Amino acid sequence: MESSSEEEPETESETMTEPETESEETVSEESEETASEESEEEPEPTKPVKVSQTCDGSLQRMYNEQTANLFEIAKKSTTKYTDVSFPADTSSVYWREAQLWSTSFAAELRKKTFNSWQRVGDLNTNANKDIWGSKGILPAGIQQGGLGDCWWLGAASALAEYPERIKKLFTNMDVNKGIYEFEFFSLGKANKVVIDDMIPTNGRGRVNFARKSPNGAWWLPLLEKASAKFFGTYENMNGGWGDVAFQQLTGYPTEMF
Repeated sequence: MESSSEEEPETESETMTEPETESEETVSEESEETASEESEEEPEPTKPVKVSQTCDGSLQRMYNEQTANLFEIAKKSTTKYTDVSFPADTSSVYWREAQLWSTSFAAELRKKTFNSWQRVGDLNTNANKDIWGSKGILPAGIQQGGLGDCWWLGAASALAEYPERIKKLFTNMDVNKGIYEFEFFSLGKANKVVIDDMIPTNGRGRVNFARKSPNGAWWLPLLEKASAKFFGTYENMNGGWGDVAFQQLTGYPTEMF
């Protein structure tokens, strides 16, 4: 019998070679290392900036604070927080070049320069620097100072009937660093407002505008300052309508009747 000269064909398993995976594994390891390095890097917090004494400047300040991590800045600082965008000077009380409709309160304001500011944390003698007072939030504790903002104080007083609604406005705070964050509303949209705890005084501990309550509550002067920043200046709160105040503090639609 003749032997067959035909050779058996090579099987597929014999001809196929293992794919090279070394380069893919190297790329994968490098990408993982890069991602790990990127995740470890913390973004640089946005710092507060000075703004022009105009409505546009106030809007820019408001825009900046929606993304700025100001509490992170305060936490890393060795000193108490200072808000340079709403400084402790006359420019936060009134804009010299602004021509507003005249009121007796506004006229009195413009006779003064507000160079004496003190920290609520230094004026507050309550245990643990508690800002709510020994008897908690009470509508009767609201006292108007030398500012014509009774329209706003009335809304704050009504809201104080429900203390948790006032506390809800204070979305973050660090009493030791003197920094407070609030949530106010414009056209129903929530906005963050961050302030330090410097308020204008006569230099001897007497507050110029909204006072602390008889039971030692300091939440009102802080809320008033944040609102002044929200509206532009303290002077811009001279005269107004209660429905505007309710919209700012609650975000709900309101109606005057």
